[in-house]
Amino acid sequence: VVCPEADPYEDEINSAAHLDMGGYICSGGMLNNTSNDLTQYFLTANHCTQGENFSTMRFYFNYQRTNCSSTGWGNMGSYAYGSQNKWSSNDFPGGSNITAADISLLRITGNVLDSWNVFYAGWNVNTSSTQSASVGVHHPQGEPKQISFASGTAYTNGWGTWGTHWKNYWD
Repeated sequence: VVCPEADPYEDEINSAAHLDMGGYICSGGMLNNTSNDLTQYFLTANHCTQGENFSTMRFYFNYQRTNCSSTGWGNMGSYAYGSQNKWSSNDFPGGSNITAADISLLRITGNVLDSWNVFYAGWNVNTSSTQSASVGVHHPQGEPKQISFASGTAYTNGWGTWGTHWKNYWD
């Protein structure tokens, strides 16, 4: 994420965090609300949080390499500690697309410091069944933050239920 190709995605990069649940790790991102009040909402996958202790989760926002040519794990730095589950897709009654969507919305209870330059991402309500070009910011296998690109069109797919996910092929 510190290479020149990632420069146009600085906000998205600054919203992504490494989520440490003690025995497992996942990625996710800060999400703003319609009040734009910077409530510490964090969006991740439901399969990451099922059966986990929300109060002991750690959110590392600046776990990334120091320059484009560096390798290795790097310093994870500071983190916000603790959260509450506000809503998960498994909370929804069965048989709906929401149940299959694999979403957890957490509220971080620890302090997210201004000095971390965390960005609170937004969303749109585009109902298109295709999306041209995709960018993903994540921590694959717990590694420092990375960015992936797909120049092809993403399309509606599903994970058990059709229409719950986007599918693309990363470049």
